[in-house]
Amino acid sequence: MRTFQRVFFICAVVGAVALGGDFGGARETSKVVANTVGTVRSFIASPFTAPPDSALQSKVAVGSPTALMQTGGDVAPNDVPATDAAPGAPTELSSRPTVNGRSSATTDPDTAVIVGQASVPPPFHRIGDLPAPTVAAQAALVADLSSGDVFFDLNADRRWPTASIAKLLTAVEAVRRLPSDVAITIDTVDFSPQEATSAKPLAIGSVYTAQDLLRAMLTISSNEAAEALAHAYGNERFMVEVNGLAHEWQLDSTYLSDSTGLSSADQSTTRDLLRLAQHLYSEYPDILRMTRAPHATITDLQSKKRQVFTNINQFAGNADFVGGKTGYTDEAGGNLLSIFNYDRRPLAIIVLGTDDRFGETTKLYNWFRATFNAVR
Repeated sequence: MRTFQRVFFICAVVGAVALGGDFGGARETSKVVANTVGTVRSFIASPFTAPPDSALQSKVAVGSPTALMQTGGDVAPNDVPATDAAPGAPTELSSRPTVNGRSSATTDPDTAVIVGQASVPPPFHRIGDLPAPTVAAQAALVADLSSGDVFFDLNADRRWPTASIAKLLTAVEAVRRLPSDVAITIDTVDFSPQEATSAKPLAIGSVYTAQDLLRAMLTISSNEAAEALAHAYGNERFMVEVNGLAHEWQLDSTYLSDSTGLSSADQSTTRDLLRLAQHLYSEYPDILRMTRAPHATITDLQSKKRQVFTNINQFAGNADFVGGKTGYTDEAGGNLLSIFNYDRRPLAIIVLGTDDRFGETTKLYNWFRATFNAVR
């Protein structure tokens, strides 16, 4: 009996040891599983962290203007990856509006790839030491429309009469409020009392679609077309909506009293106009398409007479010109907002209060191309 007890005791000990080892292994396995699950949960729950912003900004004083050079990436640390594009679908960085001067898309600063989307050209970087030119204007600005990086700044926050650049806001509001095919009759109220109606291309009593009036307004800067669009909606209500749009887009220094830009009370800054250009580029490409067309054809719905207008913008028809608007009044002088396609990135150049708007714009464009590019 004693022998049997000894054997039973030895077997029990051996079994307990074996079972203890299994239980220990099970405990270790459960730890690994728990840790793995915790890691997965942590990965799923934690927000995406974008690469740190490695952009370095230096200021180079050149006379009264400020030349700014931005190198490296343009990614805000808190940006999140874009997920609304189909896999593999090519998406330009400029197709997204900017927030506080930065693109809302997330990019890798080393490869300039939008996370989850196709690659885009890298940001502009300096390739030469040509000093910024002296610009004969009251205000001027050169900026990358996609990133918001500013490379040249002369009085960017100085308010100045817009002249016909105001018609870009008028165009956006007309697109928002009026059907493109609605018929609008040109009336005496659409003409300024100081202007002779007989010399105008749009005659009183003629009828055009809103689309054709947009073409006339954006190619030959027709004041009557702008007024007709505003009156078709209700002039006072239309201008309330226009200024509401300026507020919506954070054009905080912009105010328009009329649809044409003729009044000296119609004012903005180059910084505000840069934001306007960003919205046009990303949200209203058809408006820019009209502004760059060398010619525009409109048809009087009453007489069926067709009119062909030649764009008054000297850059219209150039292969690298994306769009923009010129303007002139005695109070404003010459103004010009231009967007160019340079190294597959949109470059905005804005000049206000100059005697040579196209010459000063060309001067800044030539300087930029000799000093910066996006090729790596």
